[in-house]
Amino acid sequence: MEQLHPAISHFPFALLLMSVLFDALAYALKRPSLHTVGFWNLLAGVIGGFMALYSGYLAERHLLGTEIPGDLIAAHRYVALGAIILFGILLCARLIQSRPAGSFNLRGAPGYLLLAIIAGGLLGSSGRSGHQLVFEAAAGVMQPERPRVAVLPDAGASHHAVWAFGSPGKPTYGRPSLSPRTARVRAGLYLRRISPGKPLLRNRNGCKEVHIPLLHNNLPVAGVRVDPETGRLLARGEYVCAKTVRMGAQDLARHIRESLANASVGATAWQGGHGAYWNVPFFRSGKMIDILRISVFDGSLVPLTTEPVARE
Repeated sequence: MEQLHPAISHFPFALLLMSVLFDALAYALKRPSLHTVGFWNLLAGVIGGFMALYSGYLAERHLLGTEIPGDLIAAHRYVALGAIILFGILLCARLIQSRPAGSFNLRGAPGYLLLAIIAGGLLGSSGRSGHQLVFEAAAGVMQPERPRVAVLPDAGASHHAVWAFGSPGKPTYGRPSLSPRTARVRAGLYLRRISPGKPLLRNRNGCKEVHIPLLHNNLPVAGVRVDPETGRLLARGEYVCAKTVRMGAQDLARHIRESLANASVGATAWQGGHGAYWNVPFFRSGKMIDILRISVFDGSLVPLTTEPVARE
């Protein structure tokens, strides 16, 4: 549900803002036909807005108990609710007029438009806090607590220890000392300095998988998978079933270095580890390969730790 809410909310957001625009143009240009367009945008936007509110309520229930900042969720909830209530009042005012649907009382137009602009401002504020929830706090993007990376120290089933990102036990969300833009710049520099570690082989369902940790100062900071036959970097979620491993460790390391030289960081970053680091994804050929964690305190790369996980 936390993924569905952002998809639903974009439509009423646009419709409600367009209703304000068309009503303002109709009043300024003395074009009654534009009031009709504004009315139908308002009607559809309010209906969609209440659907978005309900999906947001369900999404918030799914996020309870996670490290997503509660004050940010509350701010998003209250400004969105206030905006929809104001737009609902405006819709009721239009419906109770004794004129055809979509008509406009010119004497009350300035007050109506002022209230509509205030409602639009609240709606814009809710969009900003929603952007922060998704792209900075990773709400609905990935599990925020200790995301697992598919790099195994030993071949075989995943009941062995896997690489995982450490995080402080107590939430540290607040104003980070490092901006997301700076974190992306740091990640781009680190991307040129990290080197591949020893390849790790895993057999699963008759298919061979090669996992390679990426090291910085001899510490693992990320984990990638490669095609065992060609050495091509595999994107997250991409699966290749190889029956044999045709490339040696040196050839694999060379392919990894060449691929990283042509990789680039993403356009966004979001907080993780209870607010201790920025998640900065890096891409190759338009596909996300993995994520670098940049400390919000000093801009350093957050290394990986190991933790035992349950058998799949």
